[in-house]
Amino acid sequence: MGTIRGPSAPSVDHGEVTVSAGSDDQGKVLVPLRNGTVQWRTLELGRRIAAGFDLDLVVLNAVRVARAAPLTLPIPMLEGHRETTLDVVEAIGVMTGGLPVTGAVHVGHDLPQIVEQGVESYGAEVVVVDESWLRTGPAPLARSPLDELRAAVDCPVAVPSGAPLPDPISTMLVPVARGVHSAAATRIAQAVANATGAWIDLLSVVTADDPEAKRDAERELEARARRTRTVEHVGTWLLEADSVEDAIVEQSQYYELTVIGGTRTPRLRRALLGSTAGTVRTDATNCVVTAWGSGVGD
Repeated sequence: MGTIRGPSAPSVDHGEVTVSAGSDDQGKVLVPLRNGTVQWRTLELGRRIAAGFDLDLVVLNAVRVARAAPLTLPIPMLEGHRETTLDVVEAIGVMTGGLPVTGAVHVGHDLPQIVEQGVESYGAEVVVVDESWLRTGPAPLARSPLDELRAAVDCPVAVPSGAPLPDPISTMLVPVARGVHSAAATRIAQAVANATGAWIDLLSVVTADDPEAKRDAERELEARARRTRTVEHVGTWLLEADSVEDAIVEQSQYYELTVIGGTRTPRLRRALLGSTAGTVRTDATNCVVTAWGSGVGD
């Protein structure tokens, strides 16, 4: 059984549930619970990223209360949230093979802010959240919880969606483009490959018979391949097609996992025309992990 350590931060109700405590100096992968729940594939992705980068795993139960409500919960309610966290931590702890796993309950008025505090408290290097963070509700131009989270934290954020995360993972497709989001996707894929021994294919799609565009794409592929030097099997592939989205979706069916960088498209254009990453998430038949790098907001 894990142990529960009581409140330790004055600004939030904060209790830790520890199954196998890691070093305070060790980097962390943070997986938040939303409304007390998290999808299993999200936990599994967090576990594999942590194993691939030699990081510890933190499960953060982010409990949101009304803005007028105090941040100190009644003891029975706080204990209920701790028990929920303990159940999740112990379930993932069985699967980790010795990977240090810590759970915590943080209470606040705003979910992204609670996660931001968790990132700062634990020195998290990656945050992995459910696809529910992508949903904007009825207003198409509203910022999603993910938009708010990305603006709050200074580290990559990864979101698995679509089919369940496969086990085992032997092949991954990683579409390559310029920018911090595509670079974050390559890093996430590298971690998963380190943990699973999977083969990575880096794919660049060009939509015109333009020699200069092809040379730029080839240089980007070569640079990304060099950055994944810890992966035993990395292939590069330049494909000419009429549609980037259609080409990625078509090729993804031959891989167990697709890892793609998040959109750089402004929200208005994204609401009207969609985005490459959004189309791939919707249309691909395999599990798609979308990654956003830090330091860039929409």
